Parts: sequence; C-alpha cells; structure tokens
Amino acid sequence: MLVANSIFTSDSILHLHLSKSNGGEPVQDATIELFQNKSPIGVLGHLDSSLYKYDDLSLEQGMAYSIIIQVPGYKELTARDTIPNAIPILDVNYRDSAGVISSSFSSNRYLYSSFEITFADPPGERNYYEIFILREADTSSLVLWDSTETDLVFNGISFWEIEKQSLHHQNMTLFSFDQSIATEGFTVPERIFPVQDILFFSDELFNGSEKTIRVNCWPYYTELYRSSSFFVPERKFTVYLRSVSKQYYSFRKTQKIYNELIRQEDIWRGTGDYVQVYSNIENGYGLFAAYAVSLDSIVVNNTYTP
Repeated sequence: MLVANSIFTSDSILHLHLSKSNGGEPVQDATIELFQNKSPIGVLGHLDSSLYKYDDLSLEQGMAYSIIIQVPGYKELTARDTIPNAIPILDVNYRDSAGVISSSFSSNRYLYSSFEITFADPPGERNYYEIFILREADTSSLVLWDSTETDLVFNGISFWEIEKQSLHHQNMTLFSFDQSIATEGFTVPERIFPVQDILFFSDELFNGSEKTIRVNCWPYYTELYRSSSFFVPERKFTVYLRSVSKQYYSFRKTQKIYNELIRQEDIWRGTGDYVQVYSNIENGYGLFAAYAVSLDSIVVNNTYTP
C-alpha cells in the first residue's frame, strides 16, 4: 500500500509526500494530477525523495480539490477535500497573570496566562477550528535577572546564546477550560506539564454565534515565572485561527486518541484498545486535507525591577 499526505491551503504551494507503507520507502515515479471542482488544473512535479509539489499559487478558498495518483504496480489512489473559508479574528486580549493551578501530586501551585480570542462562527453549517500561538522575542532587548550571574560555555558554545535562540521563536503550549475545547480532551493535565502546541475543536456548542474562546499557557520567561536567565521586556504574540475541513478534524481527533492510548501503554497492560487513525485516501493511507487561516498579533511590554 502507498501513503500520501498533503495538508494545503489557499494562495500557497501544495506539497504532497508519497511513500510505501512498509518501511516508508519514498516513491519517486508517481504521476499526480490535481483537479479543481473536477476540472484538471495541473500535474504535481517531483521535488526530492518522497516530496511532490504544485507551485501555482492559484488554490482558492471555497473550492474543492482532488488528486489522482498513479504508480506502476499499485492501485490508483484518489482523494478530495474543500478549502474552507477563513474566519476573521475580531479581537484578542491577553492576561499575563490569569490564574493559578494546584498540582494533584505535590503542594506546588502554577501560574498561567490566558488569551481571549473572539470570532463570529458562520450559521447553518458545522465548522471546525484549530488554534495555535507563536511567541517572538527581541533577543537584543533581553535583561539578565541577576547581573552577577556568569555565562556557562561548553566547547566554545555560550549557554546564554542558546537560551536567546530558544526565546526568539516559540510555539506556546496550550490548554483550556472552555467546554468546546475540553470536550476534545484538552483539559489541564493531572501532572502539570505542557499539553499541546495546537488545540482543535468544533462549533457544536456555539454554532452561528459570536464566540470568545479562552486558551491558557504557561508564562515562561516573564517576571512571574523565573525559569530562564533572562527577562523579556517585550514579546510579540501571533494568534492563528485555522478553519479546517471535516477531513482534517477527523484525522486530528483520531490521531489524538491514538497518541493518548500509546502513552498509556505499559508492559503490564499490553497494547490497549485499537484505534484506526482517519484517512481519506482511497486505495491507500494518509490524508489529503485543507485549511484556511486568519491571524492577529499583540505586543506585550513588561517592566523589570532588579
């Protein structure tokens, strides 16, 4: 069997990975046709190893796309999905000190921050969403918590420089108490550790209404949580709200269930329950799924008192 994977969006290059299910050997001799609303629009070119691409930036929101994959010696693979329409973010609010969580296995208490993200869900249809947040820091403005602290250098590599690079670009790890997200299993973990870079949910509980959803994160490297050598005076947060297709959502949901079962396995309980991860590839495995994205950014400034 063959495995085909492509997650694509509008006004962007479409990439597709194609390999064999037994061992993941790349497939390099495929013919892959792309269709828009059943009309042929082009052929994907082979880029490298298992990677193919369609680099005409003409894909549109609201349009259905399908592929036909032909490889000698294998059944023809087909798949189809529609790029959703992007849902604009109406407002974003940030609270650096939003609440405290008590640990269930120790006396420790953990501070968390929160984002409130507002958008208007279209009525009369089921919609699916994904949220992730990117934090960027101006590393030239970093301030040492302790001015007497000395840098550590290993094999000529500065520990501070490594820290600065990690602070520059980071995906926030998220959790939420919002019922729409909690029903997907993204509640605060029992043992207090980062949960997910991305949260997904549907509009089942708020269809057709304006929704303000609150997502939480650990406030790393702020004046409230000193786990770094540096204080960050200014941080930029970019909130991404993806509208995802039902196929994408079904894959993410079954993938999460599968990953949870894998984490729960141990030598005493065996392999646990069987979960089939969703695939929409006919005569093969994998995913051909679409999304659209809207984003908004806020800048947070903090004061520092040595």
